[in-house]
Amino acid sequence: MTVRDLGTKFATQLHIECFKAEGFTKRGSTFSRDQGSHVELINIQGSDWNSGEEPWIFYINIRVRFPELTPQGSAKMAHHAEGRLNRIVCGAPPQFELTRSNFGDLVVEVGSLCQAACAALPHHLALLRARACRGLFSPIPVPDGWTTP
Repeated sequence: MTVRDLGTKFATQLHIECFKAEGFTKRGSTFSRDQGSHVELINIQGSDWNSGEEPWIFYINIRVRFPELTPQGSAKMAHHAEGRLNRIVCGAPPQFELTRSNFGDLVVEVGSLCQAACAALPHHLALLRARACRGLFSPIPVPDGWTTP
């Protein structure tokens, strides 16, 4: 199994063990959940610097889409706001290193951190929606100087 295959297997196992029961669907390496007023998206992004050998390095992107608003661009998974997991959850690492030996532990760790990120999103939604209504893409969290809707 290549490390890329290991990453694919990781995404599948993460969905089975952590996300599916919480209402997330999976498409490739992105998980989405409709919350009515917004859609939460969790994306696994492999590092461009992966060599093909362990470890497989990846990042977690947390995204928000407002269904009633058209996002800029035409990608199927278009969104209005995005932030790296470590910017949303205090103490989360900026990247993860997946190996065959830490596979199970990393599924649990990443699943828990992503649940914490989703739990933190409601705090940001009003400002993210106000900016999206003006056609503005936002980082999560929105920098302090940008907080005027």
